[in-house]
Amino acid sequence: SRCTGRRPRHEIHFHKGRTYKLSLVNTAVTTQFKFWIDGHNFTVVKTDFVPIQPYPAKIVNNAIGQRYDFIITANASFAHGTNFWIHARDCSNSGQSSTLGIIRYQPGSREDPYTPPLDAAQSSHDCSDEDSSLIHPIVTRNVTKHVNSLGPADWLKVGLQGYPNISMPIAPSPLMKWILANSSLYIDWREPSLKLLAIDKDHDFPPQTAPIFLDYETGEWVYFLILNNFSTAETPRQSLPGVTHPIHLHGHDFVILAQSYTPFDPDVPIVPNLNNPARRDVAMLPLNGYLLIAFQIDNPGAWLVHCHIAWHASDGLALQFIEQAKKIKPLMEKAGVLPGFEKRCGLWTEYYDFVSEPANATQEDSGI
Repeated sequence: SRCTGRRPRHEIHFHKGRTYKLSLVNTAVTTQFKFWIDGHNFTVVKTDFVPIQPYPAKIVNNAIGQRYDFIITANASFAHGTNFWIHARDCSNSGQSSTLGIIRYQPGSREDPYTPPLDAAQSSHDCSDEDSSLIHPIVTRNVTKHVNSLGPADWLKVGLQGYPNISMPIAPSPLMKWILANSSLYIDWREPSLKLLAIDKDHDFPPQTAPIFLDYETGEWVYFLILNNFSTAETPRQSLPGVTHPIHLHGHDFVILAQSYTPFDPDVPIVPNLNNPARRDVAMLPLNGYLLIAFQIDNPGAWLVHCHIAWHASDGLALQFIEQAKKIKPLMEKAGVLPGFEKRCGLWTEYYDFVSEPANATQEDSGI
């Protein structure tokens, strides 16, 4: 949290020959970072809190919301001094300053480190994800056949809609919204999803809440194909300039069955990796490519999946999985939490209706 680029920079003191475990989190609003430490290699041991078989790395591409744990040995050469830059650079801007922290082997030193020239990986504009073929979870989980439909109508296609007229082409439209499912997501703060499921007798979800109901048995697998910049003639979805999107799922880790940097071709079957694939909760939807993910039905609830770029989430690039809806209220009753939940929802509704709305302090975006 101190790596903000302002002085004094974040400093870590190393002792020669010791081994350290560091954790890396990207908490940015809109930026994917390339991370490296001058003069050091490291070993990645965990991705998004999932322990993995260790793999060596010199640089890590860290998307918004992703977490990495790595092991680093303090064995640097002192040919250019005992201080070393910690770098985090916007992956799309090689000219941006990246020296956000310092490793010091001599705590009393106040000198800036030597700055070596950037190599090809450090200076590239490659905003790709870490190679999922390198990520092998220690706790093995092999994937079986999906139970949900995976036809063209079920593809999740990132696009833009004109607003307020969704049939208007993007160019002349005064405003735009992002879209992932069949509607740009809008969650009414007055009607939280869990309240609809556990308290209200009539819990129909309006189309703008972008629900996908997962009424399957515990342990069964569901697959979802997410397409980037998939152009069709359908309205109201529009093609858009190429952008990568960090896709984040709540309530589950998902496995990455396929992640392609080439456009999706419906006539070419995707060959999924079902043998202990990479498991995490944030993965990059590549520029003009696609992402095939899967997870097991085992956690009843209402779970968001959304782009982790704040502006995109704010503009509706999200949906919610309603998982095993009929089990939610009984589980809350069994746990003894339903009365307290009902009380809090009542207080929240009262506050929203009699304080927020009269003060015109209501939501101005998708609600997430």
